[in-house]
Amino acid sequence: SALTQYLISMNATKEAEAALQQEEQEVFKAADANKDGEVSNQELESFLAATIEADQDLKTSLLEVHDMDSSNSLNREEFSKATSAIAWNHYGGYGYEHHSS
Repeated sequence: SALTQYLISMNATKEAEAALQQEEQEVFKAADANKDGEVSNQELESFLAATIEADQDLKTSLLEVHDMDSSNSLNREEFSKATSAIAWNHYGGYGYEHHSS
């Protein structure tokens, strides 16, 4: 029935959202090298160098645009928005891809 299909669809959506949140958390943990809950400029540079080819202007811009609390580092929410911006620009909007070394 339509209700069953809707419920199946809603469950799949919730599972996809949970998987995305888990992936975002893992990416943030990977970038937060000193595990202080913030991704500093240096950590961001190291993370971007290890995952994509990003020039200095992109790194600086990401920090300037997404550092909403002016802490000179990115908290988890700010980092998530920054990586979404990277994905959109670098991968044509098709999602974040973590390239492990």
